[in-house]
Amino acid sequence: MTREPSERCEPGQWAALVPYLDGPTCDRIAQRCRPIEAVVPHVVGQDSAPHHRAGRTRLIPRSADFDDVYALLLDIANHLNRAYFRLDITDIVKPPQFVEYPAGRGHFHWHNDYGLETPISSRKLTISIQLSDPDTYDGGDLEVFGCPDPLPRERGSAIVLPAYVEHRVTPVTRGVRSALIGWLAGPPLR
Repeated sequence: MTREPSERCEPGQWAALVPYLDGPTCDRIAQRCRPIEAVVPHVVGQDSAPHHRAGRTRLIPRSADFDDVYALLLDIANHLNRAYFRLDITDIVKPPQFVEYPAGRGHFHWHNDYGLETPISSRKLTISIQLSDPDTYDGGDLEVFGCPDPLPRERGSAIVLPAYVEHRVTPVTRGVRSALIGWLAGPPLR
């Protein structure tokens, strides 16, 4: 089922397929990503705000082993982009991330994802796929600035938002929230 923001949010902030993936598929994606070596999560300006983002991040390589993950992200983002945003997007130009936000150490403060990856291609859409069962953790809400309600938490939900939309993940207080995050790029906005 496609879900878009309620009238309590600004139009065009996000859209979602709820749920899009089933539980076993979410488990398989997480199991395949966990062996990838974790890296320190990085954000622009990290030197001035070292606690802006906390969690475990794994960069998913563009390889035959993960072609299906890249294709999944592209398919969902393209579908919701055509229906709601109509941005000029081309491809994934930055490795997607498998992110785990553990209790007491998992959050991502307010930010947007619009970034210049190359001189001719910018991140324009963010996609987040909820891999965790929402009953296994507390906190960890994905929120959009100015929207009073958290975005869908149902396992397997695929949420797409324009990369310039401010959003955050609230602190996880119990359990672990896992998500697959990707960005689609295209010609810079003018």
